[in-house]
Amino acid sequence: MDESTGRYSIGLTTMELGNAAGPDALVASARPILERMCEQTGETASLAVPGVGGLTYLDEVTPTAVLTASWLGRSVALHATSTGKALLAFLPAPQVRRVLAGPLTRFTDTTITEPDALAAELARTRDRGYGVCAGELESSLYGVSAPVLDRNRRPLAVLSIWGPRDRVPPERFAELGEVVVRAAAGLGPRAG
Repeated sequence: MDESTGRYSIGLTTMELGNAAGPDALVASARPILERMCEQTGETASLAVPGVGGLTYLDEVTPTAVLTASWLGRSVALHATSTGKALLAFLPAPQVRRVLAGPLTRFTDTTITEPDALAAELARTRDRGYGVCAGELESSLYGVSAPVLDRNRRPLAVLSIWGPRDRVPPERFAELGEVVVRAAAGLGPRAG
């Protein structure tokens, strides 16, 4: 718990899981996957890991013909992004309750700020295997994200595909969701 705010954030256990192989090894393993996702979809592909206060983007690949903002090194709110929802949906319920204790900040008109609505969205995220964001952190950015799960089905990192709403409208979420779920499964630990 952060003593200054009285709020909980993702704990050391989750950060240790996310960094078990070391961030450099994770980035190196993810880089070719991000490149394939970007090439396949024509959109920005990113890798984020859990950290104190949210998720931090470690790597991203952007299409060469597209100007885009960089999210590298930025931490983002968990409830207002597809990456955060993909992470939260696969954490144990008690941990999610601790992480989301207190008010949920509204960033745009579409930000989910009601706990029950967010819980329902996290259930949909678990069911389909990926989270979605329709302009919830920044009104012009839309995307999908899937967790990279360890052998115990706990999230180690999150892969995402995102871009402006005119290129990544909700009508593309299912198509892009399939791509990011396959990519996340390819980055996770191998069975056997």
